Amino acid sequence: MASLKDIADRVGISKATVSRILNGKGSFSKDTVYKVEKAARELNYQLPTSSEDPADNSNTIGLILPLNHIPYFGVLTAQIEMAAFDYGCSLVLCSSAYEAMSETEFAAWLRKNRISGLLIGLFLTDPQKIIDLGIPAVTIGLEMSPDIPSVCADNLSVGKIAARHLLSRKCKNLLYLSNNRSGLKNDLRYKGFYEELEKHHQIAWPAILSDEATDSREITEMITNMLMEHPEADGIFTESMTLALECIRILQDLGYQVPEEIKVVGCGSPYFSVYSVPRLTLVQENTNLIAKKAVSMIVDLMEGRPLTQKHLSIPVSLSIQQTS
Repeated sequence: MASLKDIADRVGISKATVSRILNGKGSFSKDTVYKVEKAARELNYQLPTSSEDPADNSNTIGLILPLNHIPYFGVLTAQIEMAAFDYGCSLVLCSSAYEAMSETEFAAWLRKNRISGLLIGLFLTDPQKIIDLGIPAVTIGLEMSPDIPSVCADNLSVGKIAARHLLSRKCKNLLYLSNNRSGLKNDLRYKGFYEELEKHHQIAWPAILSDEATDSREITEMITNMLMEHPEADGIFTESMTLALECIRILQDLGYQVPEEIKVVGCGSPYFSVYSVPRLTLVQENTNLIAKKAVSMIVDLMEGRPLTQKHLSIPVSLSIQQTS
């Protein structure tokens, strides 16, 4: 069965443009529209058929993200919205509905709002609940179930890159700080960090922020205690940028010199590193590509197209700044 990519490859344009033309979205030259429609006919591309179910044949994507103050999700939302627009789709933020309703109520809410697919950046303790909704879904940032497609940064490489960099800076007493709710056992960033250090006969002391640490005061206390318990620490890797910035603030309050006495490496979107003083060394996620790939996958699923790859891992890179 032909896919949007098949048509895009034949015409020589993007898959997003093909989707918008076939769904009657946007303004394109008559020549481009003709080429796309001609290729679709020649490849026997089947457009979605109409249905009495108001949720069917909709171009509306639902987005579920954590309900917190972390700015990372604001950037990710904006990039997902832009990617959805390129595919002629609408985006509805439905985090509050998901948090407040039972599964039955949420399923009814999705039908009422004609949501045809879900993008999920929220940690799920029971992924089966999403599968039971019966609509396409893609998780972002973490592979939570073999049965739900996912798009993530290459988290194993994140940890390896951070470890190699801190070792190259002569760090020998390393800390790892995380608020990953899946725990160390399922934390690929910690796994990569640990495995790389093990090669060099080094270890790291991990600390996981508890679910009860909900405000800045509690988080400050936990990070402070971690530093007091390990006064010999000369390097810290945090699995998120928010935690890295908090670490830098606390270290400065305690009188540490960064990076002379202790070096800090974080992970996340490069859009916020400019706000740290000193500038944060960062293992960078390509959030823009993550957003585009996630939208591409959910659109294919909404249109009944098989995925060529169910779980995507997006490469990361190191940006060396002033904290290491």
